[in-house]
Amino acid sequence: MNDKNREFHELIEKCWHPGDVWWDGTQYLCEKCKQPVDENATNSDYAADPSLVLREMRTRDGYDNFLRYLQQSHWLEIDEFLDDYILDTTGKLRDKAIEFMREVIWHR
Repeated sequence: MNDKNREFHELIEKCWHPGDVWWDGTQYLCEKCKQPVDENATNSDYAADPSLVLREMRTRDGYDNFLRYLQQSHWLEIDEFLDDYILDTTGKLRDKAIEFMREVIWHR
């Protein structure tokens, strides 16, 4: 499961914190990216919290295209969308976002 979370994290161009942190005297920093992190350098679990996927995708160009991609790949009514993607904690929305970024964004 972490492999898919890591892949999504890297596709959205964020550091996958390896867990190595250092204290600079005021805050913990990731050894890899030098950005502030919590003491354990915890990475997001996009399967357990699909709203994180939506938040990340909303900040990117092509968010509307992503929503259309979801709708076209699995024609959904709003209640089905909520059940299939937003309330799911197995990673369906994360996996669709990965698929979208690979197929649509990378293959222009």
